[in-house]
Amino acid sequence: MASSVDTTVSGNSDSDPNEDKLVKFQFAEEEYKLDIFENDKNLPSVVRFEDKAGELVPGLKIYAKAPALFYTKVKKKQASARTICKDKTGGYLEVGQTIYIPEDYEGMFEEVPSDFSRAPCYRTIGQLAESLPKKFFTRSNIKAIRVSTNDDGEQQYLERNIPAGSVLTTHSIFTAKWQTEAQTGIFKKKHTQFTTYEVKYLKCITSTDHKEVLIPLEHKGKFNALFEPGKYDDHPVYSMKDILSELTLPVKVRLLYGKAPSVPCIFTGMFIIHSAAVEESIIASTILNKRNILFEMPVNTNCCVRTASNVDECSDLDTYKDGVRLCTKYSHVYSTMIKLSPKMDTNLAVIKHMPTSRTDKKVESHNDLKELDIGNISFNDAPQDQLMESPDSDSLRSDDQSPISNGYILTLTEDISQSLA
Repeated sequence: MASSVDTTVSGNSDSDPNEDKLVKFQFAEEEYKLDIFENDKNLPSVVRFEDKAGELVPGLKIYAKAPALFYTKVKKKQASARTICKDKTGGYLEVGQTIYIPEDYEGMFEEVPSDFSRAPCYRTIGQLAESLPKKFFTRSNIKAIRVSTNDDGEQQYLERNIPAGSVLTTHSIFTAKWQTEAQTGIFKKKHTQFTTYEVKYLKCITSTDHKEVLIPLEHKGKFNALFEPGKYDDHPVYSMKDILSELTLPVKVRLLYGKAPSVPCIFTGMFIIHSAAVEESIIASTILNKRNILFEMPVNTNCCVRTASNVDECSDLDTYKDGVRLCTKYSHVYSTMIKLSPKMDTNLAVIKHMPTSRTDKKVESHNDLKELDIGNISFNDAPQDQLMESPDSDSLRSDDQSPISNGYILTLTEDISQSLA
């Protein structure tokens, strides 16, 4: 019989939660390279990897020699970037270790101008409607009208709140003719006076539930067109996939909305992306910690891997079940998040970037970058998207106004000359 290597751990089993049970993970003597692991073939697998060649980087060496759950294999392009923070002297410093941003990171970025000011955005829905992009991103809360039909076939006008960070698909411009009524006069000489006026709206489709909404063209806030290959727009925002495929590297970008990195690090939301490459990696989890954590193992890592031969015997271990739950629930989200390079290259030089002269000095107040206190690699709760800027006064005032008047719509007419339908 082939010899095995044992890893001993004590833990509570479900059958008797009050009694410690001695568990031994047994690992086959045969050694493998990381490239033999494939989805739907030998993943997930409980493994132990060792640094026999002495080439494991510090961020992976901490997981060596302990049982881990190799869960799923992913292949995607990812950006290699560093954080930029503002210097007191007026320059901008490229600091910290290398950060990886996968192409399927779910966030919105703006390209940083050469003067490091905020990139331009539309300040009203009317300005956006003049360009009429296929989709747009809102950096402000929106109050819109949702036209609904009740069981009696009557139309109802409901207020719909659309939060900042939403993406909407544009349709066309509509003109609504509103009529309101008011009582005039006193006592028995009261008269009903009708007032008719027109309001223009941009009809959009929400991305969450695909409902049609009407947004007044006068609605103020911050709005950007989603970048479309082949179409020019003065106010675009980009996905990471668009940045890596359409922009020339290196490029400076600022995160407007998305999830913060999954580990504590220097993070301001502004990056310089130096390069990009397609990488294969395995999403894995520790399985013996009181609080297990996810990590990513590049397939080109030079190490020796052994697989466990007695997983069934250890399947009742609470920490093992927690590792399985962690991978099942969060492995996909984790694979799409911003991470630190496992090389932990903290000795990189600080590089100073000087902005060109600003044309508008008032924008300088928007450039105060702060280091955020983030990081929860144990993933007790699902990581949340964040809007990386404070709302402006125009957005707040517009957010307080109801789009529904004290009256009813007589007609709702589409301007067919301005339609993407």
